Amino acid sequence: LNPVYTIGGRICFVEPSSVDDEGDVLQSYGYKLLNTAIQGSAGDQLLQAVIQLDDEFPGSLVLTAHDQVLLSLPRGKKHVARVKEIMCDEVSKALDFDIPMQVEVEVKKRWHEDF
Repeated sequence: LNPVYTIGGRICFVEPSSVDDEGDVLQSYGYKLLNTAIQGSAGDQLLQAVIQLDDEFPGSLVLTAHDQVLLSLPRGKKHVARVKEIMCDEVSKALDFDIPMQVEVEVKKRWHEDF
């Protein structure tokens, strides 16, 4: 296993390429290394933003999964607007990337219903 370092300093270990019974490579090793570095760094950035959000956040963190965060807020559109503003701001500045990070915020009354 070879280490890959994310921009946040985490170490991820990547297995070499897989080969099928005919000797064909199933997934290239270079792809695995690059994907782990990119996805891991994006995860670092999101988690850093969530840490920063905690200082001003009026609700509670329910769940994080890959590049998504599920938050619970008190009722009221003013809270929704403020959390959208904080998340967009914090994610875009959480870590120093050379390219801008796009942030999408989706609001629902309940996780399975539109707001």
